[in-house]
Amino acid sequence: KITLRRVIESFIKTIFKGALIRATAETYAGFTPGIFSSLQTGIKYIWSIFCFNFLLISTLATVGLLFVFAPTFGTKSPYVLGFTAIIYLLFFIMVCSATVGAVPSIVIEKKSPYGAFCRSRDLCGFRFIGFIFRAIFFFSFLEMGCSSIIFMILYFTPEGLGIVTQFILQMVLIPLNSILVVVIYNTLRIRREEGYSQRSLLQELSLSPPMLENSSDLNLTDEKINDAECV
Repeated sequence: KITLRRVIESFIKTIFKGALIRATAETYAGFTPGIFSSLQTGIKYIWSIFCFNFLLISTLATVGLLFVFAPTFGTKSPYVLGFTAIIYLLFFIMVCSATVGAVPSIVIEKKSPYGAFCRSRDLCGFRFIGFIFRAIFFFSFLEMGCSSIIFMILYFTPEGLGIVTQFILQMVLIPLNSILVVVIYNTLRIRREEGYSQRSLLQELSLSPPMLENSSDLNLTDEKINDAECV
């Protein structure tokens, strides 16, 4: 029952992750996102996102077995084990940083799970690993700080209030994570690609040309989205 519940929770989170990325991308492009259209996008790409997450976790787990657990059978030296653990930690950071644009590329560019790996790798490269890591580290630090403060407060409050507060906290942090991912993804595309504009982003979101031409609320130009819009 616990395993089934976790699988269901994983699928629900995957749907909402795709929906939030779609909604964030539309907002980033100047549109007001629709709830149902965003959820439809999340449902449409649920298997692609789920397969990508499975590939990512499998890769990290396999390398973790080789660099963390396998050496324990051959040596008991703390220096060797510490060295292999550091190597794996660096690998973990690089992989997580290099794949930050994978899910947005699935939702926005309609990439396959493996294609999302390649696309994110091409976008990130080694030059931007530090930038991505700093952004993710700052958000993770903020998330852990907020969670710790909330936990300390809830320790002295009734259980029911604690559940509600945790739910509200997740409702705030999960969208922020999607916003961060989309902003990093668009920033990387701006820095690496010529001709990436608001119009091209809207076209990748499958918005029809008549809608683009008749919309009076959009400033549709071929100017590149500048870095100020990403902040």
